[in-house]
Amino acid sequence: MFRSFYLTAIWAVLACSSALAQTPTPGGSAPPIVIATGGTAGAYFVTGQRLCQLINAYRVRHGLRCIVTTSVGSAANLEALASRKADLAIVQADSVNETHRETLRFVLGLHTEHLAVLVRAEDSMQTLSHLSGRRVDLGAEGSGARLTAEVILRAIDARPAIIISLQGEQRGQALCAGDIDAITNLQGSPAVALITATNRCSLRFLPATPAMLAPVQARNLEISLEAIPGGIYRNTDHEVPAFAVQATLVARRDLAPAIVQVIRATALRDVEQLRSAHPALRTLNRAELMLNTTLLAEHDGAK
Repeated sequence: MFRSFYLTAIWAVLACSSALAQTPTPGGSAPPIVIATGGTAGAYFVTGQRLCQLINAYRVRHGLRCIVTTSVGSAANLEALASRKADLAIVQADSVNETHRETLRFVLGLHTEHLAVLVRAEDSMQTLSHLSGRRVDLGAEGSGARLTAEVILRAIDARPAIIISLQGEQRGQALCAGDIDAITNLQGSPAVALITATNRCSLRFLPATPAMLAPVQARNLEISLEAIPGGIYRNTDHEVPAFAVQATLVARRDLAPAIVQVIRATALRDVEQLRSAHPALRTLNRAELMLNTTLLAEHDGAK
């Protein structure tokens, strides 16, 4: 009994010491807070970078220094949080599941990400269900984008004959050359990868349909039906219905509330500067920053 009490006391002291070590102090030299983002060409990286710039601009006042790390996306970012290689991370809301409820907390809502499905303009496919029997590039294996695409295709019973994973511009090149029949891409709009692909040859987007939403949400409620805006990609003058998820900033549960308070206050105060970081954030407002579409509770520092 004494041993149990003793160990409990030790853990309490360690936990308190850890929290105190993380608490920002004006002019302090605490380790930087680390935000896991995405590839340098995507909205995750640019958003994280801008948020860090805004935080660092007031470092003398609150004592925090912020840096970003790159990654392949949501799945890798969740792993970085679990291994304590990152303090916060930008992830897809649908990538957060029951296993994260105890260890992670919601901090900020960000932009909408659309699951765009590109095919050649002359192809006979008309909706996502027509991907059955086709050669489809679903993105990097194990990435959050691919996992989301897989959930959606299973839900609507679309069964590609061949699933592959090419890198970068190779995806658009293969589609234009006829080596594959479709590519999926989950990013905020506009996405550089889709601009590059649609400028390479004549492509179009496959629409999702309202009838597909119920079976998809039966698997994951965080996936919604939105629209890819018209006029931002070549040959796409009108909006296209597409499945979508919300990009969110989450943190480890044990991150000091004072740190999260600084981050959240910075985003809400400088929302216009954050909005200008990437076109995907162009409609971001304070209400959306506080909108929690994940399964997670809000961080104590965000309340």
